[in-house]
Amino acid sequence: MRDTYDAKRDAAKAKIDQKYVEIQLRRWRAKEQGESYYRQAHNAYLASPEWRELRQRVMDRAQGLCEGCRRSPTKEVHHLSYEHWGHEFLFELVALCGDCHDRIHAKGVHEALVEGCAGCLHASRGSYCRLYDVPMINALEADELCTFEREGFEPTF
Repeated sequence: MRDTYDAKRDAAKAKIDQKYVEIQLRRWRAKEQGESYYRQAHNAYLASPEWRELRQRVMDRAQGLCEGCRRSPTKEVHHLSYEHWGHEFLFELVALCGDCHDRIHAKGVHEALVEGCAGCLHASRGSYCRLYDVPMINALEADELCTFEREGFEPTF
């Protein structure tokens, strides 16, 4: 029984070692190409069959219409959160037209607005507002729950 255990443990360790070597090689190649390891891993994931299937489910849910304006056809899938990167929940993804996707990034919504919630009692890891039970980005829209003025903001101190 000990031999079987040792063999399984050695096989598991070899698998972990191989993965480590692959990660180090990817980092080295990315550095050689002037690209960050994150960017390279990001691009590899977006080219994967898993992402294509998840993306298609989000597009199907939207029924061909942008989930931002409900007027234009969907073109892109946007992450509301990267907390579960690689194993996203469908509610962390939205299908958007190009204009709505550009608006989100042009306003810097994720970085600027959500960053402002960092000291709020209701902020949770993954950019989620526990007070309103929605992603922070949804709570912070101009005419929505918390609004740009941070009406629901409560300091943590």
